[in-house]
Amino acid sequence: MRNSHYSKRKLHPKVAEQNYIRYVVQEMQDFGLHLISGTWSRDDKIELSVSIGISLNGIKIFERSVEGKNNQRSRKCGKRLLYEAFDWVEIENIYFSKQILCIVVRKSWRMNLNQPRLKFKFKMDSRK
Repeated sequence: MRNSHYSKRKLHPKVAEQNYIRYVVQEMQDFGLHLISGTWSRDDKIELSVSIGISLNGIKIFERSVEGKNNQRSRKCGKRLLYEAFDWVEIENIYFSKQILCIVVRKSWRMNLNQPRLKFKFKMDSRK
């Protein structure tokens, strides 16, 4: 590590910054995601506090760390628990009305023939 640092210490600051962005920042799990906070109302009457990540690849639903809750596992490792992920090809419809976001996912490998679509309903927080 010391030799690597020594060999790169004469890099121009702009080149060093580009290398940092290319090799460190772009490899982060949340790179390119726009995160929105909300509450996921599931069909089994359970409400989960989630972060909805929107990116070029699709939509991801993560657990949201809430102060005072027992989310120690996700805080210690610095990564969020991924509940669901959808590519844009899988998403049939998205609609938003009065702070309710609904995402309808078309039939894919994760569903059986009796269930042609899944509907995910989120109540959006007023804060981000």
